[in-house]
Formats: sequence, structure tokens, C-alpha cells
Amino acid sequence: MEKTAAAYIRKYRLDQILEERHISMLELKTWKRRDILLHADTELHHLLFLVEGKAKTSYISANGQTVLHSFLYPLSILGEVELWKQMPVLNEVTALSEVITLQLPLARCEQSLRQDVRFLQYLVSELSEKLKNSNRNASISLSYPVENRLASYLMAVCERDVFQEDHGEVSSMIGCSYRQLQRCLSQFCEQGLLCKCEKGVYRINNRKQLQKLGQDIYGGITS
Repeated sequence: MEKTAAAYIRKYRLDQILEERHISMLELKTWKRRDILLHADTELHHLLFLVEGKAKTSYISANGQTVLHSFLYPLSILGEVELWKQMPVLNEVTALSEVITLQLPLARCEQSLRQDVRFLQYLVSELSEKLKNSNRNASISLSYPVENRLASYLMAVCERDVFQEDHGEVSSMIGCSYRQLQRCLSQFCEQGLLCKCEKGVYRINNRKQLQKLGQDIYGGITS
């Protein structure tokens, strides 16, 4: 597929979400893996539509830990809550692969977006879906063992089947201790699900079994 703004607008029928005056303002931007699309507690300058790739959202809990909130896949909108509430960015959004977004510069269109009937209808639908998924996300740590959570997380974030994330951060994100994470990684290696390449780096050895263990806990969840 041709990677142009016009091509993505057609693919996702954004003309049914935004009025023409806003369609004409959309800017295409490419992000590298681990780029931060939105920084928490900063002012929102662009409304983003994720049209290719995948990303994750996370937040800082009351005890200072980074907690996984959701995964994002096309078509996802980023910044709509902050736009509507006129507040700083709530959650950090990080690219898990090459990501392409279409973005609207709010300096040019913030007020007119509030009068865009198509956008407002889309916004209501998106916010309802995010509320439903937020309730589901909140129950995951209590409902599933660490093994299932880690397996699903690995399936969602690993690029080219390689896992080399910061282990302390991952343990916080999936709601377990660092020791529990290390024990699960060792267990997965013993079971042939992973193989350890070097310190802190693992490769998925059996995608089918790992996916079965993960039960798509995280992979099927969007924001």
C-alpha cells in the first residue's frame, strides 16, 4: 500500500469521521520503535490517528510504578480525552514497531473540531469503547496468573520474536514482582517456549504454544 496521507484516509474512510476542512489539515508522520508519541503530563499539540503499526499506553501509579494500560492498533485515536477535557496528556504512548500516524494540529483546528458533527459522533463511540476496555484491563492482574499475562505480553510486544525490554519495567507493567518475572522467563525457557540469547535477551521459540498460554489477554485489547 502507498504510504501517503490520502491512501490512509481512503483506507480508513476518515472522510466519514472528519469534515473536509479537517481532512485537509491531516499530516502524516512516521515514528520508530520506542519513540514516544505522547508524553504524560505535557500539553497536547496534535490529535493523532494511528494508521499503521502498534503502540502501548502506560501510566504512573500512585506508588510510582509504570503500569500497562492498553495496546493500540489501527485505527486508534490518541488525545481525544485530553482534547475534550482540555487537560494535559494522561498516558504515555510508546511505539512498539514502526508506527505511522495522521495528525491534526490543534493550534489550527481545536475549536472547529468541537463543532465537527462527524467527529463528535465518532468521539462518543470511541469513548464508550475505551470505558468498556478500561474496566476489562483493570481486572486482568487479578484474573490471570503471571504466566498467562507474561505470555500474552510477549506475543504483543516482541518484534521479530525477540524480547529485550527492561525487566523491571515489564514486571511493573504486567503487575508482578521482578523475581516472579525472572522465574517465569526461566520456566518458559525450560518448557521450550523461549530461548535465552544473552543476558536480558530472549527469543520466542514456540509461538503457537506461547500464544495458547497467553490467551490473547493483552493482544486483543485496545485502548
